[in-house]
Amino acid sequence: MRRQDIDKLVEELYVPIFTQLSLTDDLGLPLEISRQIVKDIVEMLASEYSSRPTADMILKKARRNLQFLLEYTASKLLELLEKFTPQQLEYIILHGSRALIPEVERLYKSAVQLGRLDLIDQLRHVWNTYGPKGMIECPKCGFNAITPDNSCCVCGHVVTENYIRSSLGFNEKFELYIKSASVAELMEVLKYGYVLVGEKGVYYPRSPRARVENAVLYPVHLTASEVSKINEEISTRELKV
Repeated sequence: MRRQDIDKLVEELYVPIFTQLSLTDDLGLPLEISRQIVKDIVEMLASEYSSRPTADMILKKARRNLQFLLEYTASKLLELLEKFTPQQLEYIILHGSRALIPEVERLYKSAVQLGRLDLIDQLRHVWNTYGPKGMIECPKCGFNAITPDNSCCVCGHVVTENYIRSSLGFNEKFELYIKSASVAELMEVLKYGYVLVGEKGVYYPRSPRARVENAVLYPVHLTASEVSKINEEISTRELKV
């Protein structure tokens, strides 16, 4: 479509689409941002027609795709706004869905600063639903967001290795592992001094199966007692290395 046709549609549709997206005046959006969002949406919807669509056709299509457009709008606000008012933050978190995941740390900090515990609960739900799988829950913020370096990628809290062990049920998994692992694997574990632990079990450090079976793996260093158990297990095997 020609630029003047798009501009005319934007003029016709600005108010109805603005209203449809629940972009109320109390959000306090700068005019250039709200117009940019409506313009982008009109262009996006118009591009799906082979001929020039009418304003009514665009509006009906917008209604049919409202959930997607709300998520899109939230993502644009994340992109275009440096800081959020309480109302803007609420709009973004309530409508952003998957678009929130890349910006979860920023949104969490904003919600904490504004004292919006209700929005933190909603953000946590979105993260735990659509975010990375297999991560341990952070004891501080409650997001499943503890990374393999033992820090939370949402709030920055750092946990101990004992917390990792407890959260993943390490002791039971370790006992099962040393009984099923080959002598060569056990020798490698002794060489490196640690194992990898995930939801599905314990693995030797270079295990290719570990990365296939688990979304996230945590390195856990062996205690003197665990080293002794491995040595005892190796000594009972009749297999040669």
